[in-house]
Amino acid sequence: MDAFETLERSRVEFRRVLVDVGDEDWDAPTPCEEWDVRELVNHVLGGNRRYEMLLRGATPDEVHATRSVDHVGDDAVESFDASAADVLAAFSESGALARTVHHPAGDRSGLDLLWLRVAEWTVHAWDLARAIGADEEVDPEVVDSLLSRLTDHGTGLDAGGYFEEPTVDTAATDPQRRLLALVGRSP
Repeated sequence: MDAFETLERSRVEFRRVLVDVGDEDWDAPTPCEEWDVRELVNHVLGGNRRYEMLLRGATPDEVHATRSVDHVGDDAVESFDASAADVLAAFSESGALARTVHHPAGDRSGLDLLWLRVAEWTVHAWDLARAIGADEEVDPEVVDSLLSRLTDHGTGLDAGGYFEEPTVDTAATDPQRRLLALVGRSP
């Protein structure tokens, strides 16, 4: 599966879980200890906006300024669909994957940024599913592709608190458990 197909399928995974968030779920805790469901969803939607900005030349300061914005709005699914479409369009621009972007964790290629979006959509789909009691099984092909990428290249976000330290389950035989352990989750 190529990078763009993996990106699209990871988008579908996050959206699949997001549509199940009910009014009673927004304050529920998530596996990301510092966030409730609303904060986690806002982080993902804000990440869509930030990555679009990065691909189009925004500075780290301009990107950081979006962290205090409410990206969820009145309709989380509609907001996700719009922001996801915008970031997918930015990744599809000619030369986008070869660009150097100035991520707050350091410069990286547009391709690296694409895989980070895959990681965010995939891992946070699991986080969200865990928080609301939904189906936690993530598309196995997305898991395999992302696990392969992270095994070969790492996250590139080891410093700065972006991902937790790997858990002890990194030797698990189930690919989803290995992936989640690699980014500090305890399934």
